[in-house]
Amino acid sequence: MTNKNFSKLVGQEEVKRKLSFYANAQNATGKSPFIMLSGAKGLGKTQFARSYSDSLKNKDGSKRPFLEINCSTITNANAFFTQIFLPIVMHNEVTVFFDEAHCLPKDLTNAFLTIFNTEMESWKDFMYKDENYFFDFEKQNYIFATTELDKIFPPLKDRLSVIDFSPYKISELGQIISSQSKVNIDKGILEDIASTARGNARSAVK
Repeated sequence: MTNKNFSKLVGQEEVKRKLSFYANAQNATGKSPFIMLSGAKGLGKTQFARSYSDSLKNKDGSKRPFLEINCSTITNANAFFTQIFLPIVMHNEVTVFFDEAHCLPKDLTNAFLTIFNTEMESWKDFMYKDENYFFDFEKQNYIFATTELDKIFPPLKDRLSVIDFSPYKISELGQIISSQSKVNIDKGILEDIASTARGNARSAVK
């Protein structure tokens, strides 16, 4: 059953199905996989990640906050742990979204190999430069996204559940364009307009 938080998003039915299953599992058991969203630019990876986070329940019943990080802005593992994880993530309920994950620094990728190498545990203690960092996977969800899955270090990819995005159909792009328009557009004209978006939802919105 598709989670209601995805109902306003057009298309990507398989993505909706998988994310709904993982969100329901998280809310019921406190556990869900670490996720990798893969697909070309403009297919809605960030929006789906936000809707997934909105589907998760914090202990007080509120929606889980969403922290978006562009991996090209992370200089090294130390910067991530001291500037992002320690002050913003470690003791909080939050969904952490790593966009452009193929740009992760090598030393942080190596750290993630240990952090996300977990079976039944819902937590992980990680020692880095004589400091202990506690990862609570009931409070924190980790989602990665990339346009270049082949550039993700294979051992890291093996620790993540990959969800592939597909190009949008002309009819779906038409729905997106129509939702952004304040006027009614004839179906035939709408399809002609949608064909210029080249399967890209971001282009359809523009």
